[in-house]
Amino acid sequence: MKLKIKQKFGVLSLILLVTFPVSAKEIWVSPSGNDANSGTKEKPLASILMAQRQARELRRLNDPSIKDGIQIFLKGGIYQLDEPLLFRHRLPLLWLLRAKNP
Repeated sequence: MKLKIKQKFGVLSLILLVTFPVSAKEIWVSPSGNDANSGTKEKPLASILMAQRQARELRRLNDPSIKDGIQIFLKGGIYQLDEPLLFRHRLPLLWLLRAKNP
C-alpha cells in the first residue's frame, strides 16, 4: 500500500515539475561554444568553469534574474577541465548541471 502511495506521489511530483517549471537563470555550455559568448542556448559558453564564473558574478551583483536559482546546461560532448571545479556550499544558489543533447 505504501509503495503505491509513493508511486502516485512521484508521478504527481513529476507532473507538477513539468507543468510548473522553475524560472531559474539558464547558462548554456557547449564544446563548440566560446567563453566570450553570453551563455544563452543560441550562444553557449565553451567551458564549465566560465559558466560557474558567470553564475558567481550574477550572485555577486545580486542580479534579479537568479532569484529562482541558476541552471547550467551542458550540451553533448567532452569537456576538458584545466583546474578543479569547486562548488561552495555557502552560495545560496541552485547549482544544477544538466546534460543536454545538442
